[in-house]
Amino acid sequence: MNYYTLEYHLEKICLENKEFEILDSIWKLNKRTLSAALQSINFNFPHYSLHEGSHSTTIISNIESFLGEDRIKLLEPTDTWLILMSAYSHDLGMIILNKTIEETLPNDTLMTFLSSLSIQNRDLDLKEAANLLLSLKEQPLKIDKSIFDIRKSIVYVIGEFYRKEHANRSRSIINGTDTKMRELLANFYSELIPNRFLNLLSEISFSHGVNFNFLLENLEYQSNGISRDKIHPRFVAALLRLGDLLDVDDKRFNPISELLL
Repeated sequence: MNYYTLEYHLEKICLENKEFEILDSIWKLNKRTLSAALQSINFNFPHYSLHEGSHSTTIISNIESFLGEDRIKLLEPTDTWLILMSAYSHDLGMIILNKTIEETLPNDTLMTFLSSLSIQNRDLDLKEAANLLLSLKEQPLKIDKSIFDIRKSIVYVIGEFYRKEHANRSRSIINGTDTKMRELLANFYSELIPNRFLNLLSEISFSHGVNFNFLLENLEYQSNGISRDKIHPRFVAALLRLGDLLDVDDKRFNPISELLL
């Protein structure tokens, strides 16, 4: 059975209306680039559920199931592009380069963060990890834990530190504030489209990780798209949050990654 998908809808509109064809071209280029980039999330987050390409495709499938074929056919081309792109770009902030860690997690910041984790009782694994790393500073030569325990603790702490800010980091990557990551992602082929679309995409991606009121207070109900179509940023952002929330099925953890810790 062939389903009418968002991707097919965008391709169909662009084939029938040449003024929109740049959207489909950019989407296909970025889908390939972003899918490859998302694979690296597992390096710093092996203990988290899958956030690579399968997560993005599941979000899109969830949105398609929610909308249904008739409503998908009513979507404007730029809205469709934004939905597809946001599904693949909203978690880019979980890609953490070693250089980023060196620049944004200096020793004093790390010590303060470890101290805060060591006194909380919300996550006992994180608390244990923080206490272990703090003990290294006090008695580095007398530690009774193996190198593997230390490695696991570092992974937990690094993941926790950057998880909370990943939505904001996604925004910085997409809007170009994070120039290094923007370059690595081929600038999202941004020379082909108005900057306002990437800026809007960055705000939509950011909105998935903050209070829902952000959508109502900062994203427009309707704005101008490409050519003669209209875009609905608030609607797209709500769909992204819904599709993300519904990715709660079992087997979302990579069993191989779990064995790495």
